[in-house]
Amino acid sequence: MKRVLFILVCAAMMAQAIVAEKRDSVRIVSLDEVVVNALRASHNTPMAVTNVGKAQIQRTNVCQDLPYLLGQTPSVTVTSDNGLGIGTTYFRVRGSDNSRVNFTVDGVPINDSEDQSVFWANMNSFAAGLESIQIQRGVGTSTNGAGAFGATVSMKSAASHLSPYVWANGSYGSYNTYKYDVLGGTGLLYNHFTFDARYSQTYTDGFIDRTAGHLRTYSFTGTYFGDNFLIRYRNFGSGECVQQCWNGVTPDEMQQYGRRYNSLGKYTDDNGNTAFRPTTDNYWQNHNYLSFIKDFSSAWKMNLTLHFTHGHGYYDDLKSNASLYKFGLSNFIDASGNKVKKTDLIRNKALKNDFGGGIFNLNYKSNKIDAVFGAAANHFDGDHWGEVTWARNYPDLTYGKHYYDSNAKKTDYNFFVKANYQFSTPFSAYVDLQYRGVDYKITGMNDKFYTDADWNNVQQSLNVDRHWNFFNPKAGINYEQGGNRAYASFAVAHREPTRNNYTDNGQFDPAPSAESLRDYELGYVYSARIWNVGVNLYYMDYSDQLVLSGQTSDIGEALTVNVPDSYRMGVELTAAVRPCNWFNWNANLTLSRNKIKNFTETLTTYDKDWNEISPTVTNYGSTDISFAPKVIANNCFNFIYKNFTASALTNFVGRQYLDNTQSRSRSLDSYTTTSLRLDYTFRPSFCKELTLGFNVYNLFNAKYESNGGAGGDVEYDESSKSEQKVYWTWLFPQAGTTCMGTVSIKF
Repeated sequence: MKRVLFILVCAAMMAQAIVAEKRDSVRIVSLDEVVVNALRASHNTPMAVTNVGKAQIQRTNVCQDLPYLLGQTPSVTVTSDNGLGIGTTYFRVRGSDNSRVNFTVDGVPINDSEDQSVFWANMNSFAAGLESIQIQRGVGTSTNGAGAFGATVSMKSAASHLSPYVWANGSYGSYNTYKYDVLGGTGLLYNHFTFDARYSQTYTDGFIDRTAGHLRTYSFTGTYFGDNFLIRYRNFGSGECVQQCWNGVTPDEMQQYGRRYNSLGKYTDDNGNTAFRPTTDNYWQNHNYLSFIKDFSSAWKMNLTLHFTHGHGYYDDLKSNASLYKFGLSNFIDASGNKVKKTDLIRNKALKNDFGGGIFNLNYKSNKIDAVFGAAANHFDGDHWGEVTWARNYPDLTYGKHYYDSNAKKTDYNFFVKANYQFSTPFSAYVDLQYRGVDYKITGMNDKFYTDADWNNVQQSLNVDRHWNFFNPKAGINYEQGGNRAYASFAVAHREPTRNNYTDNGQFDPAPSAESLRDYELGYVYSARIWNVGVNLYYMDYSDQLVLSGQTSDIGEALTVNVPDSYRMGVELTAAVRPCNWFNWNANLTLSRNKIKNFTETLTTYDKDWNEISPTVTNYGSTDISFAPKVIANNCFNFIYKNFTASALTNFVGRQYLDNTQSRSRSLDSYTTTSLRLDYTFRPSFCKELTLGFNVYNLFNAKYESNGGAGGDVEYDESSKSEQKVYWTWLFPQAGTTCMGTVSIKF
């Protein structure tokens, strides 16, 4: 850290000595905005949008991951495996999970091509380098990458600084959690160049036992400003080692061992004692963006970006009493002459992937028309394999031997044209047409086994070769006059299945289907000098929606299942008032109804000898979709006096069902949390700003769980001499009251 800080300070001092005449800062800002304008909604685009600016990002970016920075925005719920909001974190919008939200950074998609999720452990403290975030709820505008089925999140990297700067901040708090960021830049050099860099590091012991995390991120940006154009190279990446608790804790375990219990990695040692070995997620990735932005005139602008990302990593996981055949190992005879079929072992589930491509946008803007033509093509190539690195008492273990191997290739390409047309003073129309094509191939062997008709255990063979053509039209109308704004829109979206929809589906019977969405939005906003209110009505009509089943894979990934007919509908209410300079209030409320129109449950069924027989099928009729609360509410009071700011934030999330049977016994109770944020900014002579902060999360020490899962089967009951349904659940408890102190200094 000292070395990084020293380099940045020297760079800033050097820049002050050699900086030349400043270029037109207005033109530079205009060029910077071209990077994301093609994908973002403008003020008259007819859809529900929330914008988060740089000041708000900096104030909330204390230690938690980016999902928690967005936790106060409408229709959003957040959760964390380790209970602190660091490492393995997720968020949902309108009940749609992380894999159904489209994320871009400077227009480049960052969702994993196969899982279609963003793994925030690989993006720790990413918000420190952001200029702004826009959340488009629903389908949103045409974008690059995976289809948006709950929201689109467009992130813009920090703009180029024309003056030298150094900024450092650090945080320390509960459960030995700390983070520091160091940022700096040269300012404008020789009237053409800017260079910016950032390094961040986070550590936590975690609230849940054995969920410590050590995360590091970095970025470097070099920009050349020419006459009406810029060339920018941006490199950012991360390395993380995060201990896992992806199996959660059962209610019985919580009652017996407490809320922090983690059974993952549990085994019996050679002396017969219970012991634990932490399970770790280890991953490294590096992103490279090369952009050319050209300002042809006040009307025409262009952006061309080439990108390449490399990532590799592995899970290190102890499997207790594991069947040897599932890991490519033969049975053996132990020292006592017994045939051993199961033993404790450590597996490494590894992957390596490359993702690259290009995006192109051409913007045209006049008094009446704001139009964009966009095109993108991306290719993903990923390897998956597994190794056994240790097996108790196993003779002659072969190191480096793969017990499964597979390769995946995915090509994703799209082009779109969209335009806002102001056909009269208050009215404008919006049209957006997108074609998206997807080619997806998986070959090799998986680490899953299934039982064939002859009761043999057969390793799953992967042979997927699919192509999809999606046409996604969108249209709407906007009215804006005085303080009134009203809009209506209709949008269509499609989305292909994820890797897990194949690999966790036996022999792909039935094969997962692509899903489609028709999104209807109707909104009204009134803005006055000191207050504003808004209402947005939505109806999201799905065909073959892949809803969360409540079950997870053996590495904690949420699994989904196609349901033929379902919908999400609701109303989003927002309000804000600033009656005086020292106080303002913001609030939002979402009331929703999320339904599968005719849900059928299929459970694996066993006879008294534990042989699998015909499955048990139960029709439940209309049921609530899992993990979709009917009520989400946020409230924020802000007090500002001179250089002091205090905020009280409250979040309420209604009941969430853990599966799609709408059983109260398999659900998360509603919960309310309140946090307190205090900041005081000094302006001493030796720096521009010195800010001290103090944050209290879960102020009233609520005992709650924000995520979980459920499973079930049908087992033979000896007392009744018949098969009976058996269900089980697991939960992810969140931390009670925690505190975090912060200090930030800007030069």
